[in-house]
Amino acid sequence: MNYRGCSGEDNRLSRTYHAGETNDLDHVIRWLHLHNSNVPLFAVGYSLDGNMRLKLLGQKDPEIPLAAAVSVPFELSQCASRLEKGLSKVYQHWLIGSMKKTAIRNTDQHDTGLDIPALLKTRTFRELDNLGTPPRIP
Repeated sequence: MNYRGCSGEDNRLSRTYHAGETNDLDHVIRWLHLHNSNVPLFAVGYSLDGNMRLKLLGQKDPEIPLAAAVSVPFELSQCASRLEKGLSKVYQHWLIGSMKKTAIRNTDQHDTGLDIPALLKTRTFRELDNLGTPPRIP
């Protein structure tokens, strides 16, 4: 599964994915289960995808097959802080650049309400998250 805007194809909707968004993942797993009910499903998520799978498992009924999560950033805030230090800053710089390009492409196609000048000034995941991720709902 490729998350919105991460497959090389433009996102068809203004909404993008983020670590707290599990609706797309839930839809895909339920669709696979519905259309392949006689085949056992086994899902493996790596990194942020694994984090999202675990979040979905805690939100939905346990019948939906979510089996493994590998190298999961359980504490996203701590991971973001770590990426601001040492050699990890190189990865952070590359990934934020990629995320900015995706956000700009999406804004060119949809009215996302994203402040592009502010986006271009972001240098950390925390700044990007504060600018472009929907607020947490208690």
